[in-house]
Amino acid sequence: MRKLFTFSITIIITLSTYAQSIDSLMVGYWPFNGSTDDSSKNQKATTAYGAKLAVDRFGKTASACYFDGIDDYIDIRDYGKILPKDIISISMWTKSLASRPQSQFMFETEASRCGISIDFYHDNRNTVFWDFGWLGDTEGNPPGRAYYRPLPFDEEWHHFVFTSNSETGQMRIFKDNVLITAESDALPMVIDQVKNLRIGSAYNTMFYYGYIDDIRIYSCEIGPKDVDALFNVKR
Repeated sequence: MRKLFTFSITIIITLSTYAQSIDSLMVGYWPFNGSTDDSSKNQKATTAYGAKLAVDRFGKTASACYFDGIDDYIDIRDYGKILPKDIISISMWTKSLASRPQSQFMFETEASRCGISIDFYHDNRNTVFWDFGWLGDTEGNPPGRAYYRPLPFDEEWHHFVFTSNSETGQMRIFKDNVLITAESDALPMVIDQVKNLRIGSAYNTMFYYGYIDDIRIYSCEIGPKDVDALFNVKR
């Protein structure tokens, strides 16, 4: 019994250590605990247009955000001053209610895009797209884009982590604590305009139908141990 107790304590400490080690590099955090505000050190002002607080994956009320797929989104002004340019990781939980053209996260300038599209119906298959520094090329496997398909679809909560490192060239997508795809053509973001970040849509298009929770943006490339810690976070 003593060995089992010690082992359990070790797991808890290990998960806590990994979570704390990347907290100092968190530049955006939307836990949706009673509000849509950014709870990171930057505390960027947010405006919700139709998006409503909802029950999260633990059954707690007003602790996730629901988007109706028609015109709901959250707007964060002038996010180019904060968004990492070379190395980034984004963690989020989603519960999609449809597979269709939609976006959960979008920051786009004339020069490049940082965007996430989960459960995006494309070429007759459900797909997850991760763009960072992407220049708009759609042929083959373009630089600055990673994607995975066919992505199994269901109306359940799933955890995704997206990473990009233009110094090593690596882009990765994790789903539910498993690496599902990796590319070696990462690009830096070129931010040449004052633009807002959108959660729950692209710019006036691709409105998301479903739930989003616990969005975290880091100015580092997190690895499998950190992904595991985030996947197992209880609140």
